[in-house]
Amino acid sequence: MDGKATDKQILSASLVLTADEWVTEHYFHDGRALTIDEMLPMLQTPTAANINRRCYEWLIDTVSANPGRFEPREDGSYAGECWGVTEWDEKQVYIIKSIFDRLLNEEGYNPKGFLQWAGREGILKRDGRHSTVKKTLGDGRILRCVCIRIRDEEEEEDEKDNPDGFTPVMDETLPF
Repeated sequence: MDGKATDKQILSASLVLTADEWVTEHYFHDGRALTIDEMLPMLQTPTAANINRRCYEWLIDTVSANPGRFEPREDGSYAGECWGVTEWDEKQVYIIKSIFDRLLNEEGYNPKGFLQWAGREGILKRDGRHSTVKKTLGDGRILRCVCIRIRDEEEEEDEKDNPDGFTPVMDETLPF
């Protein structure tokens, strides 16, 4: 499966393919067993299977879809509830910690787990041991915010080519 699926998925797919081949041979006798090519589209890459990676993509999409909550008007006010500040030129977004926790919890993501992952990935800006930093918002308030670095397209392509920095060793003689 060319190393683009997780080990668990490869194992599960091999069991399904083996069982289907056996059932086809011993019971159905119709020669219509599943093939590897039919199974491949059902498997996810390690990156797609990573819940924190999906959370990051959802978070960046949410920030992009809600510019009025991050970019103050000329008078310093926001269109609706203020969620934080974006600094697109610096490739980072500051999200008020309580808003960050609420948004992730509402979507079923674990804020603490995501912050740990983001720290390991090097996309979380820290203030010492804190997972938050102090940030002045457009209206002058200073609040603790989660600061996430926004990856550019080159980093995204590198991630797709080598998800999680993992290069599996595959035995080319195996059919799965």
